[in-house]
Amino acid sequence: MKRVMVIKARVLSPFGKGWHSSASPWFILAAALLLLCLCYTFLLTRGALNASTVQMEQWLLGRPITRADCVLLEWRNVGNALFILLGTILLGVVCMLLGYRWPVLPSLVALLFICLVCEGTGKVVLRQPIPQAVSASMPALGCPQIYTQPSSARLSAAAGMWWNIPPASQEVVERIHALSEQPLLSEWYYRARSYPGGHAMRGSFLGILVCWFCWRHIKRRAIRVPLMALALLVAFGVGFIQFYIGAHLITDTIAGYLLGIAAACCAIGLLLLNAPRQQRAAPS
Repeated sequence: MKRVMVIKARVLSPFGKGWHSSASPWFILAAALLLLCLCYTFLLTRGALNASTVQMEQWLLGRPITRADCVLLEWRNVGNALFILLGTILLGVVCMLLGYRWPVLPSLVALLFICLVCEGTGKVVLRQPIPQAVSASMPALGCPQIYTQPSSARLSAAAGMWWNIPPASQEVVERIHALSEQPLLSEWYYRARSYPGGHAMRGSFLGILVCWFCWRHIKRRAIRVPLMALALLVAFGVGFIQFYIGAHLITDTIAGYLLGIAAACCAIGLLLLNAPRQQRAAPS
């Protein structure tokens, strides 16, 4: 009778009682963030965020425009879909080498694919109203002068050498700053292909995952803390850069963060369910 009960327990809970209890909070958190994103999207579609969004963009148009914007323009490429996909695959391979079960790699890739589908669907279906004057001026925040420079200028920007990049024209700077002081709550038009922010979603997905992985597997504090800080910088930095250089609205960025962190929490739960046996009882 005792043996039958043990077998039944293994069938119902193949990863162990403590293991399920350690993974379930991450799934609950993922569901809560997804629900929050849906509520946020509902408010967006009802127009409740229009005025606050324009106020935030006006503040952004009044910020200093420097050659450092060109550096940020290049650094945001860390959040491109190809880089994040390669990083996700690499993380999955490392997990498998550490003894995680084989479903880890396809699960991580599948979650990233779901994020990309949500991004593509949202940018086709959802369109945000924004004054035409704001939309026409936002590209000037993203270092437009670099596109007329040789490729060496972009390499200098990627290396952080902002002093090798020509500054924006004074006329453009004055026009944008003057626009930031004008009332822009009228003359709406619909801006397509922006919601949710893909860089914010992809960066937060992989960044949170790597941060958790470093916290769990790297024992030396001197190595673990810098790597976790770098992962968090990527998680939230690439999305903020997209907003800062005028490539996305603040609503795009917030929704991208919510989706990306929700997917990362779900991925952490899956990692816990597929971890090596000796780590199943470890606290998460």
